[in-house]
Amino acid sequence: MRKGQEIEIVAGKAVYGGKCLSKVDDKTVFLERALPNERVMAKIFKKRKNYLEARATQILEPSVHRRTVECEYYLSCGGCK
Repeated sequence: MRKGQEIEIVAGKAVYGGKCLSKVDDKTVFLERALPNERVMAKIFKKRKNYLEARATQILEPSVHRRTVECEYYLSCGGCK
């Protein structure tokens, strides 16, 4: 896998920082902008020796806990803090 590549992944358990800990091809992936158990398309934005970091770009199967947002900028910024 390489930086910039799109992958299909199922989000794992939630960990510190609001990311999901997932696995793809025996590689650990820290996934942003996804909820546990969602199936998403994600783009790898950081590659390290022992793990990858990716950001969900499309929700293929949403979680029952996902809520719709009214802010038109949510997808570009990730939400208000």
